[in-house]
Amino acid sequence: MKEVSLGWFEIPVNDMDRAITFYQKVFDCSLQKIDMGDFQTAMLLGEGGENGAEGSLVSHKDFYGTSNFTGGLI
Repeated sequence: MKEVSLGWFEIPVNDMDRAITFYQKVFDCSLQKIDMGDFQTAMLLGEGGENGAEGSLVSHKDFYGTSNFTGGLI
């Protein structure tokens, strides 16, 4: 039987361009930004770009906000 690995994460951000710059430097990778109007995401692609996205940065003014309980946003 073929081995299958599933996983997904989302990192909420306030400033998508700033977050892309930060994570590209930290992980030495390139991120694919997708702008869908009020919602933005930047995909972190799997090994070799063939296995799809493993996670993404996400930004929407109504979905994510800073608080004392949920941690900081980049």
